[in-house]
Amino acid sequence: MANDLPAELRVELRDVFLRDLRAGFATVEQAVQRLDADASDHAALEEVVRFFRWLGSDAATVGYSLLGHLASACEGAAASALESGAPLSRPLRRSLDSGLAGVRSLLEGEAPRPPRRAPAAPAAAGAASADGGAKTQILIFEDDPFSARLVESTLALAGHATRCLPGSSNAFALIERAAPDLVILDVDAPHLDALEVCRKVRQSPELQLVPILLLGKNAGLEERVAGLQAGATDHLGKPFEPRELVARVSAYVQRVAAIRELSIRDPLTRCFTPAYFEGRLAQELSRAERHGHRLTLALLDVDGLGELNARRGRAAGDELLSRLGGLAIGSVRSADLVARSGDDELALLLVEAAASEGQLIAERIRRQIEAQRFALADGEASVTASIGLAQHAPGGDAAALRQKAADALARAKREGRNRVCVAA
Repeated sequence: MANDLPAELRVELRDVFLRDLRAGFATVEQAVQRLDADASDHAALEEVVRFFRWLGSDAATVGYSLLGHLASACEGAAASALESGAPLSRPLRRSLDSGLAGVRSLLEGEAPRPPRRAPAAPAAAGAASADGGAKTQILIFEDDPFSARLVESTLALAGHATRCLPGSSNAFALIERAAPDLVILDVDAPHLDALEVCRKVRQSPELQLVPILLLGKNAGLEERVAGLQAGATDHLGKPFEPRELVARVSAYVQRVAAIRELSIRDPLTRCFTPAYFEGRLAQELSRAERHGHRLTLALLDVDGLGELNARRGRAAGDELLSRLGGLAIGSVRSADLVARSGDDELALLLVEAAASEGQLIAERIRRQIEAQRFALADGEASVTASIGLAQHAPGGDAAALRQKAADALARAKREGRNRVCVAA
């Protein structure tokens, strides 16, 4: 539908849509947080229904059909729950998470419309969107100048960062070095054996999940079968419809992103896994050392969770942890990380934040937990949390930072729980 509109109008509508989407997204996130606190908050659920109804009707008009379909599914599920008067269920919460993740992905990947430029100038690796979020990195091997320009500009307008290179015998080495989110190969390029590149990518443990889209003038049955057998994800013929290219690329990238997200998220709390957190902690420590940035680690332990499990069963404790994970994630900045660190412990990595700033954040979270009456399946529950903080000292390592935070947490426990302590 977007392609039926004049180009200038499409751009204007897109800008208005994104501006309204950002404002609406902030509101719906707050509504979902209210639902996490009270699953029977029908006013909050009405806000969720209104947001996804608007998104489902407008997204396709400006070219975001996939997001529109996802929003319509979320709106339908939320509206059914609202009509039945049922409280927020776990399946519905997961559906809303998927819808919010789709919106977040779009907002983080969108950038101002790129100026017209020659296709030979590749985008820098690791390019970021205007609001700081990393874009999807797509590596294109295309010899035909017209196709290269069309593919690159189409995907750039869809919010992706592209590098367009001519087909060559060292294509696999370039892919291995760049580790892109998706690869597009021109099967007609004379110096590129696209099928052999597919086989090599699929044999590489680090690249096995990377989608590969083949482009070629001959995309008959035999060519498509050969490409799929070699490891390609899809085969698109030339000339192609730009909307179809964007839809296919977006679908494959989102699918792989979802798989990767599942592998780094704790299924109970939706916080990051300990393994992923340790890797990011090492990265942030290196960045802090290199640029002189401050970095603070907070360890949060739920007071009396063992007693709750003993009285009401493990299921109640797990449900409580799930709610606390959502509360912690919603209380930090997008640049910060929240991970599950133990059975009843969360770790918060506060990027470019001193201990004094971290103490304010931690105290806010502690007060929210103390004031909250969590609605669980078998009734309400009230808990408190003890939090220990430590700021990275220049020259220190991850073990030292974690030990200081753990010592501060132990002091908070000794001094009576339900408090925030900062390492000296």
